[in-house]
Amino acid sequence: MKLSLKFLYTSVVNLVVVTGFSILPAIAQTVGPISPQHGFPQWYQDSNGLRLYLCLDANNPLCVAAPRPNPNQPISFPNNFPDEAFWWTAEAEMAAPNGGRARLVLATEAAFLDDLPAPEEQIVFNRIRIRVDNLPVGRYKVTHPYGQDFFQVTTVEQRNINDTEDIGCLCGPPCEFTSIFESRIGPRPWLTWDSSPPAAPAGYIGNPNILHRVTGSPGGTNYFRIERVDNNGNVVQRIGQTNLFSVSGKKLP
Repeated sequence: MKLSLKFLYTSVVNLVVVTGFSILPAIAQTVGPISPQHGFPQWYQDSNGLRLYLCLDANNPLCVAAPRPNPNQPISFPNNFPDEAFWWTAEAEMAAPNGGRARLVLATEAAFLDDLPAPEEQIVFNRIRIRVDNLPVGRYKVTHPYGQDFFQVTTVEQRNINDTEDIGCLCGPPCEFTSIFESRIGPRPWLTWDSSPPAAPAGYIGNPNILHRVTGSPGGTNYFRIERVDNNGNVVQRIGQTNLFSVSGKKLP
């Protein structure tokens, strides 16, 4: 069974062409030891040398996943454990035409093969997800911190761009935890809050409850932008752009 896989989900009305930035990492990425409690790596390290814990604290608003079914009780695997948890997240959202919304989701994620927490079901992946509603028919370029994607929209409907790229160990144990490094996020730095105030909470790279500017894009595109383009790729209309992200990540002490 092949354990390192790329899953690319695209809605049927869209043609996606994926491009990225050819920037070599300054520091080799590293995966930490496997936790005997839950079977996931305790931390990952990006190409800037930043190490982030899997953020699992109960009642911690700086973690974006809570234990289930009892979020107010301590973590216990598998009986009180998130069905998905994160080493890192960065999300951006903005208005789209015709009352729609556009959303970018970036994440380094822990999950389970059959969704529910269970031994021998651990999977890990890096995710790039782009969802946009109600765009007029046409060709679009989406620029984000880890590259550019092109979509051909053929019908006006809710979520007429619906693309998810998950790269990592998606078939379950024995998991190749280094397989996430093959993604567009993988060999590059994670986004973190930039130096503009307020500062990130001590021990964290951001606060997911506060939108903030970010730094870390290997191509300098620390934003989420949607543009309509012609058949030659020339921009004919700016649909929207934001440089504000919701960011989470718990630093290794």
